[in-house]
Parts: sequence; C-alpha cells; structure tokens
Amino acid sequence: MSDTKVYIIRHSETLKDNLGVYISTDTRQEINEKCILSKTGEELASKLDLDLDVLWSSSAVRAIGTAKYLSNDNVKLNINSAYKERIIGKKEGDLPYFKTQLEDMNFKYPDGESGNETQSRFYNALERIINNNNGKKIGIVTHLAALLFLLNKWCEIKVIDNTTKNVEIKFNDELVFSGSLKTPDVFELTFDENKNLKSIKHI
Repeated sequence: MSDTKVYIIRHSETLKDNLGVYISTDTRQEINEKCILSKTGEELASKLDLDLDVLWSSSAVRAIGTAKYLSNDNVKLNINSAYKERIIGKKEGDLPYFKTQLEDMNFKYPDGESGNETQSRFYNALERIINNNNGKKIGIVTHLAALLFLLNKWCEIKVIDNTTKNVEIKFNDELVFSGSLKTPDVFELTFDENKNLKSIKHI
C-alpha cells in the first residue's frame, strides 16, 4: 500500500486588520470565526495548486473561503469544526501568549483551550480521515495555532520571537521551517501504511 499524503494548509489572508466598527452581539470568538478573506487573500488562495483526492476545512469562514479554491467536481469540500482554531477564552494578565501556549501545552485562559486539547481534537479527526483514505492525498485547511499544535505532536517547535511569531520547527532533528508562517502556507506530511509519520516538508 502506498503512502498517505496530508497537506495542512493555513487559511489565506483575512480582512481582519481592515475591519471598522462591528455592531453585533457576537462574542469575540464568533467575530473571529466569521472573518472573511481580503482581496489579496482571495488572490493568494486562488493560486494554491495541490492535486488532492480529499478536502476538509475548519468551520471558520476564512478557512472555507480558502478551501473553496481547492474544491472541484471531483474533490468536494468537507467541513469539520475539529480543525478550527484553538479557543482563546478570556485573556488575563500580560504574558507572551503565543510563546507561552507553545512552550506549555497545558496552558489555557478561562473558557479557552490548551494546546493539548486543540491537538487532541485535531489529531483524532485526522486519524479517522487517514483510516478511510489510505494512500490518498488529503488536504486540510486550518489555522496558525491549531497547525502548530498538531505539528508539536511530532516536532520540536521553538519560538524565536513572540511578537513576530517567528518559529523554528524540527522533525527528527532536521530543520523543517524557520521564520514566521505566512498565509496560506502549506506543510506536506507523509504517513506510511501504519500511520507512522515519515516526513514533513514546508512547500
């Protein structure tokens, strides 16, 4: 049986930075999940070129908006909230949150999720998809922290700069990525027939 390829795709650029007044009873989490792609984000997403057999997306609007460019008559877009971004919860204090959540996978704010909790829901959903699609090419559109928490299952991730979210990612002591992840960056994970991870590439 051939290897299974899983492409973990960060959603494309959003309009979040250009949003003005948002009058609604939505929570911060709900506003975040409804954020749409910017014009540039649409253009970047439209240039994604992956030959997929199966396609899944987070339930967030920006992820679905990215994934639609990878769907076609033969590859339907499936949606699963298991791939959504971690829930931040109610922020407290003034700690370097990005760095803290990756260095302490049990850390979380009240009403939020820890890195371990996010990783668990993501990986459990991923494992089911791999079981049902051995030997195929699977695409999953997700989010920055969720992506890093998943990779943390197999990789050593070091935060170089909390403000710029600059990281180093190593798999089996080999450098896979160094820098700040862009939108929409892609990682290719190759699993053998026993679901063991053989390699990770940033493509």
